[in-house]
This record gives sequence, structure tokens and C-alpha cells, in this order.
Amino acid sequence: MDSLGGRVSIYLQTPGEPERVDGLPRRVVEVLDAASAVVVDLAPHALPVLAAARERGRDAWVDLHDYDGDSDFHRPWLEQGTHVFLSSDGLPAWRDFLRARVDAGARLAVCTHGAEGATALTPEDGFLEVEAVPVDDVVDTNGAGDGFFAAFLDAHLRGAQTEEALRAAAGHAARVVRSRDLAPS
Repeated sequence: MDSLGGRVSIYLQTPGEPERVDGLPRRVVEVLDAASAVVVDLAPHALPVLAAARERGRDAWVDLHDYDGDSDFHRPWLEQGTHVFLSSDGLPAWRDFLRARVDAGARLAVCTHGAEGATALTPEDGFLEVEAVPVDDVVDTNGAGDGFFAAFLDAHLRGAQTEEALRAAAGHAARVVRSRDLAPS
């Protein structure tokens, strides 16, 4: 992270070519088959994992971040995600978007609204709203959305219902904005 909030991600690749199954490294296929949920990064190199997860009947958790409703780049994750998250920052018709995702087969669609909380939609629960946890001492908002996503997924995997997972996610996002660390303890 630089002082202006910019970030650089560095991806490392191991030397040599691993044994492949269905075009993917064997270890990736083994992990996909054993996973309770598969979180697929919004990056072109993750597209084969997204396709393999869906082909294997795995849940694909995706974060579309600042999707604006038109970007072709986001389309594979948008269409194949079973659990779709995004921010309302660039999407004025976010409620219609959530409905369209669930109507298209997503089991969960969640839109975060920063200090205004978040909204989830599931076929079983309909629309659910959670307020943001009030914070007086915002230090850095970078990573709040990722923290929200991670805390929601953690709560879900522990058996929480959607509303409870939303509250856990909002609580963790509040911890994130009060810290310079992306993953505060």
C-alpha cells in the first residue's frame, strides 16, 4: 500500500509444470472437490478455476467490487457466481441487480453501501438489510469490503443464517475501518 491508498498485488508462480486434471493443476482440482465454498478472485487468471468450480457443482463465491452494471470484464463472475457480492458505489439500480442475480440462479446476492450498511437477497429470505456498525474513529476504509465478504463467508460456513452473517460481516467491517491493518485481529 502506498500513502495514497494505492496497492500492488504480487503473484508468484512455482517453477515447473504440475500434473494436470481437466486442464488445471491436480492440487487445484483436489481442493475444488473438497471445498465447502470456492472464492474466485476477480482476475483473468482465475477464470479456469471459476469454470471448473461450476462444472463440478461447487458454490462459487465472487466479489464484483465496484461493478457498474455494464462492464464486460465482470461478466464471467457475474454469470457463474452462486454467491455474489458487490458495492453499490457504481450501481444506482443495485436492488434490481440483486433481484436479477437471484432470478438467474444465484443463491445469495449482497450489496454493501459503506456507512449505510448492506442488503442481501436470497430466494428463501427475500431482501434483508443490516445497518453499518457506527464508528467514530475511522482510520482507513481500505479493505472494509474484503473484510465484510470474509466475515460473511466465515459466519456462513459456521452455520449462520443470512441475517446473522450480515451482522457478523458489518461488525468485522467496522473493525477493519478502525485499523491500518487489512486484517485486524
